[in-house]
Amino acid sequence: MPNRDIAVDRGLPTLLFVVRETWFKILPEEYAQAVVIQKNMRIYTDVCGENFYTKRKPTITFMLSNNKSFTFDVTMEIYQSVEQGTTGILKYKEYKKWSFFVDFQRHPQTETAVVIFKGLLDSNVAVGNNVYPQKMPALTFQFASGQQVTLPVPPEVYNSVFVNEHGALTYRQQGTLFYFVSFQRQQ
Repeated sequence: MPNRDIAVDRGLPTLLFVVRETWFKILPEEYAQAVVIQKNMRIYTDVCGENFYTKRKPTITFMLSNNKSFTFDVTMEIYQSVEQGTTGILKYKEYKKWSFFVDFQRHPQTETAVVIFKGLLDSNVAVGNNVYPQKMPALTFQFASGQQVTLPVPPEVYNSVFVNEHGALTYRQQGTLFYFVSFQRQQ
């Protein structure tokens, strides 16, 4: 195990920190169609004084449409929100041999669902220093798998569907959050 003090004296961590904290900010973002081809937990040892700690860091390997692949350290939220084979738009930055993960937006998903409840969600709107309560129209959908999700929807969608109506729900998922895209009723 290399001595961390020697590495600091040589300026290696400082150099990497400076590159990450400065170049990362000024580099342009790259966008590419990508598919998740592998998920792993990278195990590494961290040193704090005389103590060694074993840590786990989630990593995801993406394959771009040009067959170039990147492996990035990601947050646990992103790691848990995707499975192998998930497709979407990868946002990253690249400089020489360094690449930096920015975000991964999954493509919208469409599933058969049934409207099981219509209601209003409480929310707050801040205007200046004032906060005002607001009611937002929402629909609760149940997927064929039995999973239920309640989503705020535009008033025109809320007013045009009925409870027990079946259709195709298109949504985006970012981590554990779901975002309504559209609902196409079955004819």
